Amino acid sequence: MNMARPYSYETVFSDTYASLPGRAIQPSGYRPTSLYTKYQPDLEKVMTDPLIHIHKTVLMQRLLDAVVRGHYWHTGGTIPLEKAARLAEKFTAHYGTTLNVNQRAYRKAKGMANAKLFFLAQRGSRDLSWWLVATSGVGCIHEMESLNDARARSSRIRVDEDYELLPVTRSKQRGGGTCWTWRMTRIRYGEWAETLLAACRKVSNRQATQLLGSLNRSPGFGGIRQQVYSLATAMKREWRRRHGSMSDFPEVAKLSYVERLSDTAVPLSELLKLNPS
Repeated sequence: MNMARPYSYETVFSDTYASLPGRAIQPSGYRPTSLYTKYQPDLEKVMTDPLIHIHKTVLMQRLLDAVVRGHYWHTGGTIPLEKAARLAEKFTAHYGTTLNVNQRAYRKAKGMANAKLFFLAQRGSRDLSWWLVATSGVGCIHEMESLNDARARSSRIRVDEDYELLPVTRSKQRGGGTCWTWRMTRIRYGEWAETLLAACRKVSNRQATQLLGSLNRSPGFGGIRQQVYSLATAMKREWRRRHGSMSDFPEVAKLSYVERLSDTAVPLSELLKLNPS
Protein backbone atom coordinates (compact mmCIF):
# COMPACT_ATOMS: atom_id res chain seq x y z
CA MET A 1 0.00 0.00 0.00
CA ASN A 2 1.44 3.34 -1.07
CA MET A 3 1.25 6.05 1.54
CA ALA A 4 1.59 9.75 0.75
CA ARG A 5 4.77 10.81 2.45
CA PRO A 6 4.61 13.82 4.76
CA TYR A 7 6.36 16.97 3.57
CA SER A 8 9.18 18.26 5.70
CA TYR A 9 12.29 20.35 5.17
CA GLU A 10 14.33 17.22 4.52
CA THR A 11 12.01 15.56 1.99
CA VAL A 12 10.91 18.71 0.19
CA PHE A 13 14.49 19.97 -0.11
CA SER A 14 15.31 16.59 -1.57
CA ASP A 15 12.43 16.87 -4.04
CA THR A 16 13.56 20.32 -5.11
CA TYR A 17 17.26 19.73 -5.61
CA ALA A 18 17.47 16.03 -6.35
CA SER A 19 15.29 16.69 -9.39
CA LEU A 20 17.94 18.86 -11.07
CA PRO A 21 19.42 17.70 -14.40
CA GLY A 22 21.48 14.55 -14.02
CA ARG A 23 19.83 13.58 -10.72
CA ALA A 24 17.21 10.89 -10.42
CA ILE A 25 14.43 11.40 -7.88
CA GLN A 26 15.63 9.70 -4.73
CA PRO A 27 13.72 7.78 -2.06
CA SER A 28 11.92 9.62 0.70
CA GLY A 29 14.20 11.32 3.20
CA TYR A 30 17.25 11.19 0.96
CA ARG A 31 19.42 14.29 0.91
CA PRO A 32 21.80 14.68 -2.06
CA THR A 33 24.79 15.63 0.06
CA SER A 34 27.17 16.84 -2.64
CA LEU A 35 24.53 18.95 -4.35
CA TYR A 36 23.26 20.26 -1.02
CA THR A 37 26.80 21.32 -0.12
CA LYS A 38 27.24 23.01 -3.48
CA TYR A 39 24.13 25.20 -3.11
CA GLN A 40 24.16 25.59 0.67
CA PRO A 41 25.92 29.01 0.96
CA ASP A 42 23.74 30.80 -1.61
CA LEU A 43 20.61 29.05 -0.44
CA GLU A 44 21.10 30.05 3.17
CA LYS A 45 21.67 33.67 2.12
CA VAL A 46 18.47 34.01 0.11
CA MET A 47 16.48 32.13 2.73
CA THR A 48 17.49 34.43 5.57
CA ASP A 49 18.02 37.70 3.68
CA PRO A 50 15.43 37.89 0.88
CA LEU A 51 15.21 40.85 -1.46
CA ILE A 52 12.47 43.39 -0.71
CA HIS A 53 10.99 45.63 -3.40
CA ILE A 54 10.87 49.27 -2.40
CA HIS A 55 9.23 50.64 -5.56
CA LYS A 56 5.67 49.58 -6.33
CA THR A 57 5.96 49.92 -10.11
CA VAL A 58 8.99 47.60 -10.23
CA LEU A 59 7.14 45.01 -8.16
CA MET A 60 4.11 45.27 -10.45
CA GLN A 61 6.31 44.69 -13.49
CA ARG A 62 7.88 41.61 -11.90
CA LEU A 63 4.48 40.18 -10.96
CA LEU A 64 3.32 40.81 -14.53
CA ASP A 65 6.39 38.97 -15.83
CA ALA A 66 5.63 36.00 -13.60
CA VAL A 67 1.99 35.72 -14.65
CA VAL A 68 2.88 36.01 -18.35
CA ARG A 69 5.18 33.02 -17.76
CA GLY A 70 2.35 30.94 -16.34
CA HIS A 71 2.45 31.73 -12.61
CA TYR A 72 -1.34 32.03 -12.41
CA TRP A 73 -1.79 30.54 -8.96
CA HIS A 74 -1.26 32.91 -6.07
CA THR A 75 -1.74 33.78 -2.45
CA GLY A 76 -0.41 36.59 -0.29
CA GLY A 77 -0.80 38.84 2.70
CA THR A 78 1.18 41.07 5.02
CA ILE A 79 3.83 40.17 7.55
CA PRO A 80 5.92 42.08 10.10
CA LEU A 81 9.42 42.96 8.94
CA GLU A 82 10.98 40.74 11.62
CA LYS A 83 9.15 37.63 10.41
CA ALA A 84 9.84 37.95 6.70
CA ALA A 85 13.07 35.91 6.81
CA ARG A 86 11.27 32.97 8.36
CA LEU A 87 8.54 33.11 5.72
CA ALA A 88 11.11 33.22 2.92
CA GLU A 89 12.95 30.28 4.50
CA LYS A 90 9.76 28.24 4.65
CA PHE A 91 8.78 28.91 1.03
CA THR A 92 12.31 28.30 -0.25
CA ALA A 93 12.55 24.99 1.56
CA HIS A 94 9.07 23.79 0.59
CA TYR A 95 8.58 25.23 -2.89
CA GLY A 96 12.00 26.15 -4.29
CA THR A 97 11.18 29.84 -4.71
CA THR A 98 14.84 30.76 -5.28
CA LEU A 99 15.71 28.26 -8.02
CA ASN A 100 17.55 29.71 -11.00
CA VAL A 101 16.33 29.82 -14.60
CA ASN A 102 17.87 26.49 -15.62
CA GLN A 103 16.49 24.69 -12.58
CA ARG A 104 13.02 26.09 -13.21
CA ALA A 105 13.18 25.07 -16.88
CA TYR A 106 14.09 21.52 -15.92
CA ARG A 107 11.24 21.27 -13.44
CA LYS A 108 8.81 22.64 -16.02
CA ALA A 109 9.95 20.06 -18.55
CA LYS A 110 9.25 17.35 -15.95
CA GLY A 111 5.74 18.66 -15.32
CA MET A 112 6.61 20.06 -11.89
CA ALA A 113 5.30 23.33 -10.45
CA ASN A 114 7.56 26.36 -10.03
CA ALA A 115 7.05 29.14 -7.50
CA LYS A 116 8.27 32.67 -6.80
CA LEU A 117 8.01 34.92 -3.76
CA PHE A 118 7.79 38.72 -3.85
CA PHE A 119 7.93 41.26 -1.02
CA LEU A 120 7.03 44.96 -1.05
CA ALA A 121 7.96 47.44 1.67
CA GLN A 122 5.12 49.71 2.79
CA ARG A 123 5.96 53.36 3.34
CA GLY A 124 5.53 54.38 6.97
CA SER A 125 4.93 50.81 8.12
CA ARG A 126 6.97 47.95 9.54
CA ASP A 127 4.81 45.46 7.65
CA LEU A 128 5.67 43.94 4.29
CA SER A 129 3.21 42.85 1.64
CA TRP A 130 4.01 39.48 0.07
CA TRP A 131 2.86 37.45 -2.92
CA LEU A 132 3.53 33.76 -3.55
CA VAL A 133 2.87 32.76 -7.16
CA ALA A 134 3.10 29.35 -8.79
CA THR A 135 2.66 27.54 -12.08
CA SER A 136 0.49 24.51 -12.63
CA GLY A 137 2.20 21.15 -12.23
CA VAL A 138 3.11 18.53 -9.70
CA GLY A 139 4.26 19.96 -6.39
CA CYS A 140 3.38 20.26 -2.75
CA ILE A 141 2.54 23.95 -3.12
CA HIS A 142 -0.84 22.98 -4.58
CA GLU A 143 -1.49 20.72 -1.59
CA MET A 144 -0.16 22.93 1.19
CA GLU A 145 -1.44 26.36 0.10
CA SER A 146 -4.91 27.72 -0.67
CA LEU A 147 -4.13 29.25 -4.05
CA ASN A 148 -6.28 31.57 -6.14
CA ASP A 149 -6.39 31.65 -9.94
CA ALA A 150 -5.31 35.03 -11.31
CA ARG A 151 -7.30 34.35 -14.48
CA ALA A 152 -10.60 34.39 -12.57
CA ARG A 153 -12.35 37.75 -12.22
CA SER A 154 -12.99 37.17 -8.51
CA SER A 155 -9.40 36.31 -7.59
CA ARG A 156 -7.09 38.60 -9.52
CA ILE A 157 -3.69 39.58 -8.15
CA ARG A 158 -3.97 42.97 -6.44
CA VAL A 159 -1.50 45.48 -5.06
CA ASP A 160 -2.68 47.54 -2.09
CA GLU A 161 -6.29 47.25 -3.28
CA ASP A 162 -5.37 49.99 -5.77
CA TYR A 163 -4.41 47.94 -8.82
CA GLU A 164 -5.33 44.54 -10.24
CA LEU A 165 -3.69 42.35 -12.87
CA LEU A 166 -5.95 41.02 -15.62
CA PRO A 167 -5.96 39.70 -19.20
CA VAL A 168 -7.36 42.03 -21.88
CA THR A 169 -8.11 41.57 -25.57
CA ARG A 170 -6.03 43.71 -27.91
CA SER A 171 -7.60 45.43 -30.91
CA LYS A 172 -6.82 44.16 -34.39
CA GLN A 173 -4.86 47.36 -35.04
CA ARG A 174 -2.54 46.38 -32.19
CA GLY A 175 -2.10 42.79 -33.30
CA GLY A 176 -5.09 41.15 -31.65
CA GLY A 177 -4.88 38.36 -29.12
CA THR A 178 -4.80 38.63 -25.35
CA CYS A 179 -2.25 40.34 -23.13
CA TRP A 180 -1.88 40.96 -19.40
CA THR A 181 -1.90 44.43 -17.90
CA TRP A 182 -2.56 46.35 -14.69
CA ARG A 183 -5.49 48.63 -14.10
CA MET A 184 -7.05 50.46 -11.16
CA THR A 185 -9.59 48.49 -9.17
CA ARG A 186 -13.19 49.56 -9.59
CA ILE A 187 -13.25 51.16 -6.15
CA ARG A 188 -10.04 53.09 -6.73
CA TYR A 189 -11.20 54.29 -10.15
CA GLY A 190 -14.49 55.47 -8.68
CA GLU A 191 -12.68 57.39 -5.95
CA TRP A 192 -10.53 59.15 -8.53
CA ALA A 193 -13.56 60.06 -10.64
CA GLU A 194 -15.45 61.52 -7.70
CA THR A 195 -12.45 63.52 -6.47
CA LEU A 196 -11.57 64.91 -9.92
CA LEU A 197 -15.12 65.98 -10.70
CA ALA A 198 -15.42 67.66 -7.31
CA ALA A 199 -12.26 69.66 -8.07
CA CYS A 200 -13.81 70.89 -11.35
CA ARG A 201 -16.65 72.51 -9.42
CA LYS A 202 -14.27 74.88 -7.62
CA VAL A 203 -13.54 78.37 -8.92
CA SER A 204 -9.76 77.97 -8.67
CA ASN A 205 -7.87 75.38 -10.72
CA ARG A 206 -5.32 74.80 -7.97
CA GLN A 207 -6.77 71.55 -6.63
CA ALA A 208 -7.48 70.26 -10.13
CA THR A 209 -3.85 70.89 -11.09
CA GLN A 210 -2.56 69.01 -8.05
CA LEU A 211 -4.89 66.07 -8.63
CA LEU A 212 -4.03 65.75 -12.30
CA GLY A 213 -0.36 65.80 -11.38
CA SER A 214 -0.89 62.95 -8.91
CA LEU A 215 -3.03 61.00 -11.38
CA ASN A 216 -0.35 61.23 -14.04
CA ARG A 217 2.22 59.73 -11.68
CA SER A 218 0.29 56.44 -11.69
CA PRO A 219 2.18 53.35 -12.92
CA GLY A 220 2.10 53.64 -16.72
CA PHE A 221 0.87 50.17 -17.66
CA GLY A 222 -1.51 49.97 -20.62
CA GLY A 223 -4.70 49.37 -18.67
CA ILE A 224 -3.95 52.20 -16.25
CA ARG A 225 -3.09 54.60 -19.08
CA GLN A 226 -6.49 53.96 -20.64
CA GLN A 227 -8.22 54.65 -17.33
CA VAL A 228 -6.23 57.85 -16.77
CA TYR A 229 -7.21 59.02 -20.25
CA SER A 230 -10.89 58.31 -19.49
CA LEU A 231 -10.69 60.18 -16.18
CA ALA A 232 -8.99 63.18 -17.78
CA THR A 233 -11.58 63.25 -20.57
CA ALA A 234 -14.45 63.18 -18.07
CA MET A 235 -12.74 65.93 -16.09
CA LYS A 236 -12.46 68.15 -19.16
CA ARG A 237 -16.14 67.71 -19.92
CA GLU A 238 -17.07 68.67 -16.37
CA TRP A 239 -14.71 71.65 -16.40
CA ARG A 240 -16.21 72.98 -19.63
CA ARG A 241 -19.73 72.48 -18.30
CA ARG A 242 -18.93 74.34 -15.08
CA HIS A 243 -16.63 77.07 -16.37
CA GLY A 244 -17.66 77.42 -20.01
CA SER A 245 -14.05 77.83 -21.10
CA MET A 246 -10.94 75.64 -21.08
CA SER A 247 -8.54 78.55 -20.71
CA ASP A 248 -7.88 77.81 -17.04
CA PHE A 249 -7.92 74.05 -17.33
CA PRO A 250 -4.61 72.75 -15.95
CA GLU A 251 -2.05 71.45 -18.41
CA VAL A 252 -0.19 68.46 -17.02
CA ALA A 253 2.18 66.08 -18.79
CA LYS A 254 0.53 62.86 -19.97
CA LEU A 255 1.16 59.56 -18.23
CA SER A 256 4.16 57.93 -19.88
CA TYR A 257 4.65 54.28 -20.78
CA VAL A 258 6.39 51.95 -18.35
CA GLU A 259 9.71 50.94 -19.83
CA ARG A 260 11.77 48.01 -18.65
CA LEU A 261 12.72 48.89 -15.07
CA SER A 262 15.92 47.92 -13.30
CA ASP A 263 15.72 45.96 -10.08
CA THR A 264 15.77 48.22 -7.04
CA ALA A 265 15.04 45.60 -4.39
CA VAL A 266 17.21 45.66 -1.26
CA PRO A 267 18.14 42.88 1.17
CA LEU A 268 15.88 42.47 4.17
CA SER A 269 18.85 43.04 6.47
CA GLU A 270 19.22 46.59 5.11
CA LEU A 271 15.59 47.40 5.86
CA LEU A 272 15.97 46.04 9.37
CA LYS A 273 18.94 48.37 9.93
CA LEU A 274 16.95 51.35 8.71
CA ASN A 275 13.88 50.37 10.72
CA PRO A 276 15.08 49.09 14.10
CA SER A 277 12.35 47.79 16.37
